[in-house]
Amino acid sequence: MKYKGRPFGLCYQLCERFWSEIDHRALFRKESESIERIYRPDPKDLPNRFGPVQRFRRAAAYPCIALLIQLAMELALQPEIDRKAEQITGGTFAAFERSFRLDYKPRTTTGPWIRGKFNSLVEATAKYAAASG
Repeated sequence: MKYKGRPFGLCYQLCERFWSEIDHRALFRKESESIERIYRPDPKDLPNRFGPVQRFRRAAAYPCIALLIQLAMELALQPEIDRKAEQITGGTFAAFERSFRLDYKPRTTTGPWIRGKFNSLVEATAKYAAASG
């Protein structure tokens, strides 16, 4: 991958947090559910925050997080004027929708939330990319 250094680490943290919120809202479940079927925990056991289920869930989400990092870095490295114009016209979120086919189209509160959150993710990555290089 052509991105490295501090912005990449920060972008990974931001993208992982963003993707866990998407997963929590059940907007994108297709691939992760098929991978999670590999491990079935015993329902009698108490849930363990750091147990195998959580590790499998994080591993199942990793390909999507990697694609999200690539998209966020690509958009963040655009010139600022182009990036702001894309956000105003909705091109930034359209790029997200082209990359990820969500299970359903976000409406009511989820639609503005996901657009704003993704735009802020790109802006935070751009800020750290400009500061470090």
